[in-house]
Amino acid sequence: MKIGFLTTHLGLFGSIRELLEISNRLVAWHHDVTIYFDQVNFPVRHWMPINAKLSLNDNLPKMDALILMDSPFDYHMTEFRNCDSKFKTFVMMGFDHERFSLEDLKGNAVDRNLKEILMNYEVCADGQWQLDYFKELGICTGVPIGGINIQQFNNTNSKRNIDVGYSGDRRPRKGTGTILSALERITWKHDYYWAKGDQKFIVEFLNRTKIFVDNHLRAGWCNPVLEAMACGCAVICNDIPAVKDFAINNKTAFVLSDNSVRDFVDAINLLMNNDKLREYLSEQAQEKAKEFDYDIVARKFEEYLLSKL
Repeated sequence: MKIGFLTTHLGLFGSIRELLEISNRLVAWHHDVTIYFDQVNFPVRHWMPINAKLSLNDNLPKMDALILMDSPFDYHMTEFRNCDSKFKTFVMMGFDHERFSLEDLKGNAVDRNLKEILMNYEVCADGQWQLDYFKELGICTGVPIGGINIQQFNNTNSKRNIDVGYSGDRRPRKGTGTILSALERITWKHDYYWAKGDQKFIVEFLNRTKIFVDNHLRAGWCNPVLEAMACGCAVICNDIPAVKDFAINNKTAFVLSDNSVRDFVDAINLLMNNDKLREYLSEQAQEKAKEFDYDIVARKFEEYLLSKL
């Protein structure tokens, strides 16, 4: 297949990881893949390999499949509409169901470009929970593309000398303030990885961590939680839809329905004082994470595209 991905940039974001993990595999499976973007200074090659061809997003050529990645801006929509492609789909990243309802779609509360996309094209997304919500709204859906690179994120059986780890991302929707308040109330050794190193550093950090805590308030696919699970951490996380596919309460993680400071403190203390429970959550989490290996996710996406041609 001749496949194009249309995106704004290739910066260090979870949504771009999904694009690159899938496009790299499509290239490996002998498809002709090009990523079209509009910021010429933005291919950030140091954080992930990019095996697809790169091009600016003007004058898109004829192709088999065109995938618009979560940026229905005016200039993207022009290229998306005008491209001679046998099949077109939109991938909505980081979506939370509170962003719009059926009433919003019927009215004027949704951006006109996004509304056009949702009403006229099939929509893919990070996780199955998003697609289920779209189906309830009468939107045609494709397949989920959220996953994890198990060859990169896995348990190396390193010595775990960090009691409690967390991402440390200070953006408000990451909910780190609650985590910091909880950590002030415990005596266990804790540390974070945000802005300290590359992907290799994160893997090494997670493999030195016993318990990983996360309090995302909104997300489409919670990479930090799944990555920690794959690396063998016992995970404590907030109960949001973005972890629904893989964080199963009391089996693969502690999922807190009330993400209060006290709940995080209690959960951390419980796990730190119960080695067997930590080991159980770790073992179950690692097995669950394997279900979302990008080798599996990308193959399903490939099959989805082929079925439309």
